[in-house]
Amino acid sequence: MTIINNIEQCHSLLREHPYISETNFNIQPKASNLEISQIESRLKIEFPESLKRLFLEIASELKFTWVFDDERLEDDDCYFQTEDGEDLYFGGGVIWSMNNVEQLLQSHSLWSETREKWQGTFPVFHIANGDMIGVDIKSEKVMYLSHEDDEEEIQSFQLNQNLEQFFTVWSLLACPGPEFWILDSFMHENSSKISSDTLTGTRWLEYLKG
Repeated sequence: MTIINNIEQCHSLLREHPYISETNFNIQPKASNLEISQIESRLKIEFPESLKRLFLEIASELKFTWVFDDERLEDDDCYFQTEDGEDLYFGGGVIWSMNNVEQLLQSHSLWSETREKWQGTFPVFHIANGDMIGVDIKSEKVMYLSHEDDEEEIQSFQLNQNLEQFFTVWSLLACPGPEFWILDSFMHENSSKISSDTLTGTRWLEYLKG
C-alpha cells in the first residue's frame, strides 16, 4: 500500500499548501479476479501482469489531481525552480481505471496505426496533452508514448521502471506532470528513471512542505 500512503501524505500537504488551488483524491475498491477475467473476455485482451496487480492489489480506480493557484504564484513570484534555476509551472495527478480500459485501447489503437513505436505497448492512462503512459507488453517496462510528429525520439521512451516502481517513486513526488518535459526534470543526467533524490526532486519535496 506504499503508493496509496504516498498519495495520502502528498494530498494532505497539497491541501494546506499556499500555492495549490485545488487537489482531489478518490479511490475505489480493489478489483476481483472475476472482474478482471470478465473484462479480458469481453474485450478479447490480456492485461499485462503489472497492470493486473495494480487493479487487484491497490485499486480498481484511483484519481489524484492537483493544480497550482497561478494568480497567487504570479503575484508572489514563488514559482518552483529546478536544479538549473528554471521556473517550473505544472499540475499533477494520475487517473487509472479498470472501467476505462476500452476507451484507452481505442485511442491507443488509433495512434498505433501511425506510430510504430507505440506498437507492442498497453495503455495505462491518458495525459492531458494527448500523450499516454503505457507498458511494454513483453518487458513490462513503463513507456512514455508521445503522439507528436516532432518528438520521434520519445515516441516510445522507456522510463526504465516497472509499473509498481514507477508509481511508487512518482507518488512520493505527488505525481507531477506527467508530461515528458516534467518527468525529465526528475531524472538524473543520462538516466531514464524518475527519482526523488535528484536535486530537483529534493527541492520539490521541500517546496511541497511549504
